[in-house]
Amino acid sequence: MSTKISCSCGYTGPVGHAGQTPVCPLCRQQIAEPAAEKRWQIPCPNGHVFKAPESWMGRRMICPQCNEPFVPKLSDSLEERAEQRRREEAADAKLAKVWLTRAIWAAVLVVGFLSSLVVLSLMK
Repeated sequence: MSTKISCSCGYTGPVGHAGQTPVCPLCRQQIAEPAAEKRWQIPCPNGHVFKAPESWMGRRMICPQCNEPFVPKLSDSLEERAEQRRREEAADAKLAKVWLTRAIWAAVLVVGFLSSLVVLSLMK
């Protein structure tokens, strides 16, 4: 399987080789080895998960296991869902800390008020 490239001359397709060096088959310009595209775990509508490169996002696809047509979105990837869940948990933890601080302050104020009432009633 040959690697696809995108050259500055406008060529997009399989890479050519001059010896061990990858080159553009049209302009013969030396090409750096393309970086492997990140793959995302995308579930189909029936729940089957497969790895898809980012270039497939937004294109109409067919699930290789159940032949269900769908359009994969980066927001549907398992990685993005885990990140969203992590952000929500961090926000919930921050909110819980705020409410705990408020509850402690309210308890301190109530105890202080009750203590002052006891002291005032004993002074009479």
